[in-house]
Amino acid sequence: MNDEYIRIFAIMPSEIYKTKDLTSEEKLIAERITALCKKEGYAWISNKALADMYGIRVDTAIYSGYVIPPNYDSMIAKIIVHGSTRNEAISKMKRALEELVIDGVDTNRDFLFEIIRNPDFIRGKFDTSFIEKEILNKNN
Repeated sequence: MNDEYIRIFAIMPSEIYKTKDLTSEEKLIAERITALCKKEGYAWISNKALADMYGIRVDTAIYSGYVIPPNYDSMIAKIIVHGSTRNEAISKMKRALEELVIDGVDTNRDFLFEIIRNPDFIRGKFDTSFIEKEILNKNN
């Protein structure tokens, strides 16, 4: 395990994520960063940078120079944010996505940005048809 990996886990103590410790007002948001690799072969991560702020946790094993083989698991990172309110958690997730840099492979970062900035998502007015109605249909 390299120092970078240890630093990522040290950003925020894991105790903060215990559901029983959260008040009804505290919020968590988790997003999975997935690689969108081309079918012709390997994807090489040439550079990466992650958010480093209290209330933002990034779980990943990738590093600059990491090679994603063609039979990869598409999830290459998970970002978990904690806020005392929904708006604070959303703000932290926006910052985490803004600071996220993964060069050398396409990811779903822009798609996640589109969701987290959507006014209905921000207001908490969404259901299981949200992605299809608000994101996919507007992009067609």
